Amino acid sequence: MRKNKLKKFLLFATFLIMIGGFGFYHYYEKRQEEQKIPELWREYPVSKGNITSHFDGGGKVFFDETTYTKPYWMMVDKVFVKEGDIVKKEQPILRDSLGNVILSESNGIVTKIQAENKKEIQYKQPIVTIGSSDKKSARIKVKQDNINAVEIGQEVKLNFIGDSSTEIASKVTEINGLPKDGQEGVEYEVTVQFDNNEVVLLPGMTCSAKFIEKSLTDVLTISNKAIQIKNGKQYVQIRNKKEEVKQIEIKTGFSDGRVSEVLEGLKEGDIAVVKG
Repeated sequence: MRKNKLKKFLLFATFLIMIGGFGFYHYYEKRQEEQKIPELWREYPVSKGNITSHFDGGGKVFFDETTYTKPYWMMVDKVFVKEGDIVKKEQPILRDSLGNVILSESNGIVTKIQAENKKEIQYKQPIVTIGSSDKKSARIKVKQDNINAVEIGQEVKLNFIGDSSTEIASKVTEINGLPKDGQEGVEYEVTVQFDNNEVVLLPGMTCSAKFIEKSLTDVLTISNKAIQIKNGKQYVQIRNKKEEVKQIEIKTGFSDGRVSEVLEGLKEGDIAVVKG
């Protein structure tokens, strides 16, 4: 009798355990489904844009200097400026003992003053040196890896530390072929000239430089991250309006290392996708 009761009890307990296990399994599966992370796709739109390749350099501003002289002897009565003064065009520089006044021939800064009050100036002896702000240049240090890519007349964009939001266009006017030891190896000095008078600059101000190698404007572009290469051919995955993803072959042109010019296979507004 006791054996029958024990047998029934064990069967009932086993039944309960099976029901509980089955219920727990379904509960666990449901929770796993709810917590399942959806599949992620990174999107890269195809759009019109500009592509520019460049290499960098850095340097300082300098003004073209003019040393004033006179083809006669004079006695200086009064000097009106000192070294470091910022002067305007036609501003008085000095007056001689006869009342003649020497004026600045340009806007700029006095870099050196040789004349002194009540002292004589000999024939064609230097009187004053003025760096003209109307003729500004920058001397840029270029690494040896890039110097062979520099050409006279090449476009260079300058960015000044004091006004990092403004880029100033300049052109290469001189390449110094003598090497100099820099912090990162051998460097060469390249002179660029610019005419921008909207930004107030002084000699010695530092700047960064972008030497433009090639530039395309208003071309169809796509991120290089979206491009796959198989058997020497280029492919991207495109998602259409029905959320369907398909692989298509494309052809690209110029690239700056981040984005590429699209020549064939895509149109503006297409969305390339990459899983993960």
